[in-house]
Amino acid sequence: MLLPSSAETRIATALHLPRVGAIGILEGAPGTESLVSYVKDHVGDVECKWIEEVSRGEWKGVKVVQA
Repeated sequence: MLLPSSAETRIATALHLPRVGAIGILEGAPGTESLVSYVKDHVGDVECKWIEEVSRGEWKGVKVVQA
């Protein structure tokens, strides 16, 4: 789920960080029950195809493009 660019600033401010691009939430951590429930109900699965490719352990070769 993409958030408006203003949300990044607000989240970073709340976390006292200069920038936030992604957040991970540990299920079962104290105080996260309602947030985890909301995310499960409103956010779809995230696909990260490069992780799937890496986990296969296949050699893909090297592709060099000369300009």
